[in-house]
Amino acid sequence: MRAMILAAGGGTRLHPLTYQIPKPMVPIANVPVMEHIIRLLARHGFQEIAVNLHYLPQYITDYFGDGSSLGVRLHYSREEELMGTAGGVRKLRDFLQDDDFLIIGGDDLTDFDLSAMMAHHKKAGALATIGLTEAEDTTQYGVVVLDSQDRITRFQEKPKPEEALSHLVNTGVYFFSPRIFDWIPAGVYDFGRQLFPRILEEHQPFFGVRAPGYWCDIGNPGEYWRASMDALEGRVQLHMPGDRRNQAWVEDDAQVADDAHISGPVVIGRGVVVGRDARLEGPVILGHDVKVGPSATVSRSVLWRQVDVGQNATVSRSLLGERARVEPGHRVTDRVVGTENEAETHLVGAPA
Repeated sequence: MRAMILAAGGGTRLHPLTYQIPKPMVPIANVPVMEHIIRLLARHGFQEIAVNLHYLPQYITDYFGDGSSLGVRLHYSREEELMGTAGGVRKLRDFLQDDDFLIIGGDDLTDFDLSAMMAHHKKAGALATIGLTEAEDTTQYGVVVLDSQDRITRFQEKPKPEEALSHLVNTGVYFFSPRIFDWIPAGVYDFGRQLFPRILEEHQPFFGVRAPGYWCDIGNPGEYWRASMDALEGRVQLHMPGDRRNQAWVEDDAQVADDAHISGPVVIGRGVVVGRDARLEGPVILGHDVKVGPSATVSRSVLWRQVDVGQNATVSRSLLGERARVEPGHRVTDRVVGTENEAETHLVGAPA
């Protein structure tokens, strides 16, 4: 079976973390979110995978190569100008048109049963099927209304909870018949604004499938922070790096002082150094080569590679990008700090 990962976007909603890295390379438990997606696709038999690229494409191609290390074969499609979600798919018609296929976003963290969802799509004889999940807060999502046969009858775009006609929301996980290419013109074209309203108006076989399991769009810092915490707390089934040691996953060459205090869950990346009397109060993710100084405290936070937390410093409920530095004795709380402290903002939208 064939699939396509949408990975061309600029990741602007994740600034300042994505000033120097494309969103599909943002790490969840020190593993790029796109790697988690590829591992999920491979488990469900999707071994031929297309990926569209635009923003900082070399980060993705250099890391994944041809995909063989993950048991798949990757095919890259570069877009000099963004073609829209459906336009990028239309460009790959020759690759995708032989059978029903799957589309998934490069910022989707999920453990959906893709095989069961594809089976549902095929059994229904659908032109298009959208994977759906329940959400209490509908203000961030497109809401989908189904009839008794699971046909889609209506969309609502980000309604207030009290105005929502449903709590089923669009996950951006799509299944298509090859017939869909008859409905997508060449050029710039969008699924949500153009294709889906059109096939709904034409009463085409358009279905939604309720997907059991976890899903999170990591498109903004608050959702990224939540997904990272959920990964450590076991709410989503993922490949976790390193060896499990009580409450921590510890990768190679990590050095943790004997008197450091760890209350998990915690991921400690390669080459991490945790100083004497330091405290890690999970969920915490320490990227590769992070340094946590003596008597420093890190709690409910994600630190990317080569972050330096000085002696007696405190980091709480924060996201720190690559090579960010917290000076000795300083406190960082509810913050998002970009690479090398180049920009900083408040962490908003994350659950307490």
